[in-house]
Amino acid sequence: MKRNTSTKSSVSCETWGQLNGSSCIIKGVYPSDSGVYWCESDRGECSNTINIRVTTGVILESPAVPLTEGDSVTLNCSYKEKYAKESTSNFSTAFYRNGAFIGKRSEGRLMLIHVSKEDEGFYKCEHPTKGESPENWLEVRAATLSIHPSRSVFFYYETVTLSCAVPGSFSSWTVKRNTSTKSSVSCETWGQLNGSSCTIKGVYPSDSGVYWCESDRGECSNTINIRVTTGVILESPAVPLTEGDSVTLNCSYKEKYAKESTSNFSTAFYRNGAFIGKRSEGRLRLIHVSKENEGFYKCEHPTKGQSPENWLEVRGDDDDIRFCYGFEIEDESKTMIVQKRSIKQLILMNARSVERCKLQNSCTSLPKIHSRLLL
Repeated sequence: MKRNTSTKSSVSCETWGQLNGSSCIIKGVYPSDSGVYWCESDRGECSNTINIRVTTGVILESPAVPLTEGDSVTLNCSYKEKYAKESTSNFSTAFYRNGAFIGKRSEGRLMLIHVSKEDEGFYKCEHPTKGESPENWLEVRAATLSIHPSRSVFFYYETVTLSCAVPGSFSSWTVKRNTSTKSSVSCETWGQLNGSSCTIKGVYPSDSGVYWCESDRGECSNTINIRVTTGVILESPAVPLTEGDSVTLNCSYKEKYAKESTSNFSTAFYRNGAFIGKRSEGRLRLIHVSKENEGFYKCEHPTKGQSPENWLEVRGDDDDIRFCYGFEIEDESKTMIVQKRSIKQLILMNARSVERCKLQNSCTSLPKIHSRLLL
C-alpha cells in the first residue's frame, strides 16, 4: 500500500500506518492523511486508486469505489465538530447533484434505488445552519463481459469462459446469448455456470452468436460476438483496445478434427480489404494503436485461403477516465484530478477550466498540486 499526500509522494504504509499483511490501518486520521492511496506490487504494477479526504464540519458519506448499474446506495450527510466524539445526521438536509437541488430529507440520508448512468455526478449536502459538504463524485459503471481466451473467433471443440465483471455490485448477473436458433437464453441451458461466469466446453458452430451479462432487473453489459469455425482464423481481441495499447493478431489454421492449430506459415494481412503486410509466421504486432488502426482485419494462408474478417475497435483515451485525487486548493476553488488510464495523464478540472499535465509512465509520479495550474 502506498499514498501521495500534499507533502510526500509514493510513501509506503510502514511510514504512516500499521501494516498487516496486504492491509494498512491508520488509527486516528488527520488532514495530513488526505491524499491518493493505491496498491503496488514489487514489480511496479498498480491497482485502482482511492481518494481519502479528512475534514471537520459537514461531510457527505458516499462510496469510495464505483457502483454498478442496478445497485442501490444510501448517501449519508453528517456533521461533527472538530473535537466532538460523535457525528450526527439528525438534521433536515438538502441534497444536490451537479450543483442542482434534487431533494430534501428530514434526516441526512438520501437513498438511490437501482442506480443508472443518469445518477452519476457530483453530490453534496447542506446542513441548515452549518453549511455545505465538499462535493463527492459518484461513479456508476455498467457490468463488463469478458472472455477467455480473449478473442472472438474459435475453432471447433475449444473451451471458452465468459465472465461478468461487476466489482462492488450487490446485483445478480448472469451470462445470456442469442444464436441463430434461440434468443435471450441463460447460461444454465448451454454452459456450466460458476458464480457470474459461464464455461462452454467444446464449442460448436451452434454456439456462434451474441453474448452479454444481464442482471435480475434487466440491466445489460457490453456484448461480445463469438464465431466458431474451421480452417483459417484471425485471433484478435474480443473487446475494444484503448489508444496506446499494443496487440498481436495471430493467424491460425486447423483442420476440423485436428488436435492442434498452427501459425507456422507465411501469412498476408489485410485491413479494410487492403494488403498491409506479410509475415514469415502468422503474427502481426500492432504497437501503440490509435484510431487509425481501427478496422476490419483478416489474414491469408498461402494455400488454405483467407480468414473471416474481424473488427478491431480502438477507443480514444478520453473514453475511460478514473478519479485519482480530490482536494481544495488555496484559492478555495473546488477542483479534482482524474487519471487517464492508458497514457497516464492527469486532468486538473474546475467548473470552467481544464489543464492537462503529462505524467511519466508511472503511477508513483503524481505531481505536487499548485494553483498556478488552473487556467
